[in-house]
Amino acid sequence: MGQTCSLCNNKASIWTRTKLKDGFLCKRCASQCSEHIIDTIAQFTAEDIRAHLVYRRENFNSKRFRLFSPDKMLGQYEVIFIDTVNRLWSLKTDKPFHKSDNPDIFTFEQMQNVHYVIKKECINKFQKFNGKNSRVPKRLRRKVNRVPLYGYWFYIIIDVQHTMFRQLQMRINKYI
Repeated sequence: MGQTCSLCNNKASIWTRTKLKDGFLCKRCASQCSEHIIDTIAQFTAEDIRAHLVYRRENFNSKRFRLFSPDKMLGQYEVIFIDTVNRLWSLKTDKPFHKSDNPDIFTFEQMQNVHYVIKKECINKFQKFNGKNSRVPKRLRRKVNRVPLYGYWFYIIIDVQHTMFRQLQMRINKYI
């Protein structure tokens, strides 16, 4: 049983479709959405996405978009571009279905709060010591033969005042 896209009525392949609250999006329609709603897109209806795509077309044709000329850049993996002259900023993340030719441009006034989050993750259950080849002192090798190995993700969370987004998340480190 095939599914169709709730916006364009083209076939929404089982491998590339995106689930909505009341239907599906095909790959082409999903690629026109902002990178900042991809994580929460299942919470939106087809009408919400239609309104969002109207916003995206207006954003691309807006004066704000034409004026945006970043003079500062923060980050190496995911990047915040800042235009201090026009008081505008944009966040480039590494999300799927993202089209970089139409970034969301925000004003400084839309930024409500910024905070950081550190997420600790156990990379593997335990790292086993290899006897002589281990860098762990001999006295510890006898007592402790398995140690959990942890890694960390560092994020900046930006609260924004916008019709489609409430928070934007920027991951600072590329690798754990």
